[in-house]
Amino acid sequence: MSKAVIFDHDGVIIDNQPAQKLAWKKLFDEYGFTISNEEMSQNIRGRSTFEGLKKLFRGRFSDNELLAIAKRKEQLYTDIFQKDFRAVKGFNALVEDLNRNNIPMAIATSTTNELLNYSIKRMQIGNFFDVIVTAENISKSKPDPQIYLVTASKLKIEPADCIVFEDSFSGIRSARAAGMKVILMETTHKREEFNDEIELAISDFTEVSVLQIKKL
Repeated sequence: MSKAVIFDHDGVIIDNQPAQKLAWKKLFDEYGFTISNEEMSQNIRGRSTFEGLKKLFRGRFSDNELLAIAKRKEQLYTDIFQKDFRAVKGFNALVEDLNRNNIPMAIATSTTNELLNYSIKRMQIGNFFDVIVTAENISKSKPDPQIYLVTASKLKIEPADCIVFEDSFSGIRSARAAGMKVILMETTHKREEFNDEIELAISDFTEVSVLQIKKL
């Protein structure tokens, strides 16, 4: 039985994948890069921008150059994201229901504090979360399990008793490596792309209940 719920941010709490894709496209166009969807999926999604770029280009640029590229990407993304902000349907209602049932909740995300705080303020959900862990609080990016192990530790809940909402390959691998159960949010990938890595797949939060979560 699940005793705590952990949410990723990008593609889970907010449906920002169209904004992310457009920002990456604009960035790559500016720098003259050509990146396939497969390369994006395997190297960038679920990781911090800097770590994604570092993995993607593998020594082609210095860390300072990658930091500059990452900063430009975040500028592009923020401009697009704030104009087209979209929460995933049913999120607030589920969080309120989990809170009424006294189920601890956390956010564990590769995004920055600044972008996460923007979402929290926009959605008015700050009071619901016992723990928040971002890219700025860890040293290893997803798919390393560090972010989820740190989150479970802060929640004081065993990893095996945590259920995670994720949307990316690297995020799901991170949660599974931490020993947690996973619900796939199908904003980025579909159920058929996974074998036994997930317990459930949903297109939005109206498709899952507190009772279902407790039973997983």
